[in-house]
Amino acid sequence: MIDIMITNLSRDTASKMSWMDRIAPSSIPTMVKGWEKLTVHNQPWSGELQLIKPWYDPVTGDEYDNWVLASYQHELSSDGSIKSIMGYCTDITLQKRFAKEMEERAELSEELLLRTNQANEIKRNFKRFSDLAPGGLAILDPDGFLLMQMNNGFPYLAYQKPKQTRMGNPWVGNIAGSTLTIQRWVLATFSPELDENGNLKSVMGCSTDISRIKWAEDLQDRRLKDYNSFIDITSHEMRNPLSAIVQCADGISSSLKQYKAAKQNLDTEISGIIKDGIDAAETIQLCAQHQKSIVDDILTISKLDSNLLEITPVSIRPVEVVKLGLKMFAGECQMNSISQNLYVSQSFLDLKIDSVMLDSSRLTQVLINLMTNAIKFTKNEKKREIHVSVSASLEAPSLLEGLDNFEYFPSPTRLAKADITASEEWGNGQIIYLRFEVKDTGCGLTTAEKKNLFTRFSQASPRTHVHYGGSGLGLFISRQLTELQGGEIGVASKFGVGSTFAFYIKCRRALERANNPESRINSDMEADLEAYGRLATNVPKSIKDHEENILNKLLDLHEKGKLPTNRTNSFAFEEEERQQPKMNPSSWSVLIVEDNLVNQKVLAAQMKRLGCTVHVSNHGKEALEFVRRTGFWVGRAADGNENLPSSQCQSRTQSRPPAQQQPKPESPISLTLILLDIEMPIMDGLTCARELRKMEKEGELKGHVPVIAVTANARAEQIQNALDAGCTC
Repeated sequence: MIDIMITNLSRDTASKMSWMDRIAPSSIPTMVKGWEKLTVHNQPWSGELQLIKPWYDPVTGDEYDNWVLASYQHELSSDGSIKSIMGYCTDITLQKRFAKEMEERAELSEELLLRTNQANEIKRNFKRFSDLAPGGLAILDPDGFLLMQMNNGFPYLAYQKPKQTRMGNPWVGNIAGSTLTIQRWVLATFSPELDENGNLKSVMGCSTDISRIKWAEDLQDRRLKDYNSFIDITSHEMRNPLSAIVQCADGISSSLKQYKAAKQNLDTEISGIIKDGIDAAETIQLCAQHQKSIVDDILTISKLDSNLLEITPVSIRPVEVVKLGLKMFAGECQMNSISQNLYVSQSFLDLKIDSVMLDSSRLTQVLINLMTNAIKFTKNEKKREIHVSVSASLEAPSLLEGLDNFEYFPSPTRLAKADITASEEWGNGQIIYLRFEVKDTGCGLTTAEKKNLFTRFSQASPRTHVHYGGSGLGLFISRQLTELQGGEIGVASKFGVGSTFAFYIKCRRALERANNPESRINSDMEADLEAYGRLATNVPKSIKDHEENILNKLLDLHEKGKLPTNRTNSFAFEEEERQQPKMNPSSWSVLIVEDNLVNQKVLAAQMKRLGCTVHVSNHGKEALEFVRRTGFWVGRAADGNENLPSSQCQSRTQSRPPAQQQPKPESPISLTLILLDIEMPIMDGLTCARELRKMEKEGELKGHVPVIAVTANARAEQIQNALDAGCTC
């Protein structure tokens, strides 16, 4: 019988229960097998049984399974039958608890061993990672002292563990026997660790030495500045002499032609010499013009490669831009019996386009390149016609109507770019796509030749260079400029019939016409600077056109109130004087400020041909001294020397001679405007312009001295610098 004390049952309760009722259901199968062994096989049996009544820990009161070890033996009667079953029970609850705890500990130990191995593996991998990582890992206390660092941590900071972190110290090293001090840069990421009260416990972070990246950025900046300087110097030093060569050759040619026309009965030998001289001068012009075109193309390529070429929108009438471009080639087309026509499509008229925001200089440059090619390939054909058309749409045109084999040739490296018209300088006008076509009756192109057209330093075929010349850069530049303006360029051509080059650009409708004449003048001047030297192969005509452009700008300045109407009294404007006809250039007095004597001489001759009175200065300081002797000079009111030239001004502390002995003051020199070079010794052009505006502000000059910057530096920021310094245009 199972002991009552072990079962935790009262005697009354135990007496009413069979011993099978005292066993937990999980142990009943074990008891059934034991009973079968006792009663059927007449064999003794022992086994572990879980009782139905739990056992409670006397100390903690926790409930546990109650286990006993039962051992039974049968008693037989005389006839061999079972008389009774005897046995005893031993409480093994504690042993079972201990065994279970040991099993759990074994499982926990196994799990702990597995976790430990994993942690060691992670630690080894993390150490390898930290050893290979370019930066350092560290934990700092709230005071900035190192608590822990991985491997070498921050070796480039050059401090020991007990020292505080200092990141501002430069690195000093010995390179090839020389001491070199270089700033070190660190990219650091740190995160605070807070305790349960929100107080700073530690700071964990990592850092990466980015000194080499910063050095590379600094080197790149210096190289970019050097590159810009190289472009500026190249532009200045190559364009200026070439311009002088072209203009001097034109002067020689014009003089010889005038002399020959004036002399009716010239000796045959002298007439031949004059003819040879004219031919030689024109050859010089053509060669210099060709070289200047190549220089301009290469400089433009350099700007494109360096991302220095910017699109600057101004309010402009697009048809007027095209007309101006065609006017540049009027003389050459007439000389080669080429008919050129301009058509404005109905789509342009339907949209009622007046002024738009676009970069007129870049548009003109593309048109010049296409017109130059059209003339070059048409002038030797029987049928010589060039048709230029302008159309517009509200959507980007995919293909042009009426051109069966037309296709665009996008740049292979062209990527999706941001909308150039989204910036503030473009305004909020309606987006418009302008299309331009240049159609010629030249020799045309084959399908194979079209594929090479827009490649750098490439032409349609080898025979193109032999028969027509050129550098192979014009169309490549045109494609780049077109894509910079949000458009594309393409061609349709048939061999032996002719070609049609077409492109479109993206712009915005100008909400209102710009009223500031300086804005328009600056835009026109920039266009001239970009296009000058590439107008046409008819150099004498191009020079005359350039002179006419200068004359038109000066007249425009006068018309807009930027030039004085009187040679001796600057800016004495009356309303009726403003409405007078344009002034004759022969009444202008121009000061040329140029350090290069050749350019000085050439520009002076050019202005004299316009009928101007010319004065020259070698640098900005001389120009300021000259201005003090003109009608603009008022002088310093405190000195009491108003209207006296600086050479006649005397200190108020000096004794004056008797009135009858005082020399008669010089008459003020007339001055209409200043043509100012930028790059000069002693005092450069920008400094000179600033000084002039300072003198005006302080009341030393009356009125506004018109200043036109004359330079080959035509980058957008350089033009803006000149305007900011005080140049009129």
